[in-house]
Formats: sequence, C-alpha cells, structure tokens
Amino acid sequence: MVYGTLPPEWGSNGFQALTELKLQLPMLSGTLPPEWGSPPAFSELAELWLLDLSIVGTLPALWGNSGFQALTALQLQLPMLSGMLPPEWGSNGFQALTDLELRLPKLSGTLPPDWGSPSAFPELMSLLIDNTNITGILTATTRCNTL
Repeated sequence: MVYGTLPPEWGSNGFQALTELKLQLPMLSGTLPPEWGSPPAFSELAELWLLDLSIVGTLPALWGNSGFQALTALQLQLPMLSGMLPPEWGSNGFQALTDLELRLPKLSGTLPPDWGSPSAFPELMSLLIDNTNITGILTATTRCNTL
C-alpha cells in the first residue's frame, strides 16, 4: 500500500522529463504542493491526473502563474479539497491546456471573471466542473470557445 504526501520536490528536482503523472491512491494525503506550479517544475508534463486522494486545503493559486507550460490535460477528483477556483489560473497560466476536469465536491464560490478573459486558457477545448458548489452566471464577457 502506498501512503504519504505529495512531495514538493517532485516538480523542482525530481521529474523534469516526466510527461504524465496519474495518481489514484486514497492513502496519499496532505495538500497540493504550490511548488509544482513554479517554472521549471514539471516542464514537460502534459497530463496530470489526481484522483481520489485524501488531499485537503485549496487549489494552489501558484499553479496558474506560468507553470505547467506543456500541460494539456488536468483532471482533479479530490473529495476533501475545499476553497474557491483561483482567479490566477485564468490570468497567465495553463497556456497549452486543452482539457480541464474538476470534480471537487467541497469547492464553492463563483467562476472567476479572469477565467473568461481573452488570454485565459487559449487552447481549452473541454471544460468540466462537476460535483461542486460553484455558482454564478456566464456573462457576455465569458469567451464561448473557452466555456
């Protein structure tokens, strides 16, 4: 049985050449390491799937600060994660992301306006925000090809 926490060091000095990271291990706990979103962390990572982990805390805003340059698919299914969608994710990060799937039942708040800006998720083709408490209205400023 595998257990423990997600090591912050994985992004900075462990797996620079890693292209896929898919974890579905309920015994992994702790928080999502903000360091994973700092360049040059995971500079070649194309797919990140974190499913059914016992992770607590919030979505790291730092992940949206130009980290994950090669990331095309992000799937988070974390039943204990809470907080809100970070506006920073729509500001200048995730420039290559084509598929974003968030299944976070304790997430709340509204869809950040930055997520609908012209520079947000320029390659996004599929967005699924399911099983959350996110509320709000899609406005005229929300880009249709993003959402």
